[in-house]
Amino acid sequence: MNCLRLVIFVSYNQKTFYLLMQSSKLTAVLIDDEANALKVINHLLSTTGRVDIVAQETNPNLGLRQIVVHQPDVVFLDVDMPGKDGITLLKEIKELGVSVKVVMVSAYDNYIFEAFKGSAVDFLLKPIVMDDLLTVLNRLQEGTTSDIEQVISQIEEAGKITLSSGGKTLLLEPEQILFVTADGNYSNITLKGGKVHLITMGIGKLEKLLTAGFYRISRSVIINTRHLTGLIRRKRTCILTDGEKEYPIKASGSCFYELEGMIN
Repeated sequence: MNCLRLVIFVSYNQKTFYLLMQSSKLTAVLIDDEANALKVINHLLSTTGRVDIVAQETNPNLGLRQIVVHQPDVVFLDVDMPGKDGITLLKEIKELGVSVKVVMVSAYDNYIFEAFKGSAVDFLLKPIVMDDLLTVLNRLQEGTTSDIEQVISQIEEAGKITLSSGGKTLLLEPEQILFVTADGNYSNITLKGGKVHLITMGIGKLEKLLTAGFYRISRSVIINTRHLTGLIRRKRTCILTDGEKEYPIKASGSCFYELEGMIN
């Protein structure tokens, strides 16, 4: 006969009481290259009283071995790991045919689409909030999954754009983009901080996605005018600034003078 168990969770300054009818706990394997991150999720899961952690690993290859050995109900898998990232490991789990549900965990939401395409059943953003974790556990025990349409809707409401780069789908806030340069049928996007992504989209199509605040200063360059800090008329050059770093970018004559007229 199933036992009725009362579990109490304390989340931040608010106490939430959950009355749970459970026949058994979920078994879980945790994989994250950061030991502190493992401690955090271990603590949160232990606090719920709903999960037995059968193994945890910082090495993804050893983590895969633990999955095969223990055949857990669920794997909490970090995305951003050196050597072998979580998306790659997710594909390996799928190829092995192991019957396990995978919840991807990341500090960045750029990987949500890739996670769901790889058959992850849910996604948790770091730092993990207890309410979000409980929602995931409820879905796991109810046999339901995260609503990908709802996730997409939330992303669109946040004003993010989706772009394909090197087999991955990027979710970017337009304000992160400094400038775009054409590269044949592709485009290079330079982000704040200097990181560059090769996007599988021509600059013409990309221009239609980048509306307010963006201006095409030549056939091959689009700039984010939010980062425009100067114009050198003699050289028809735009100066974009990111912190202490400056990017001088040459414009075509007509576009330069049009831009100059817009801001004067």
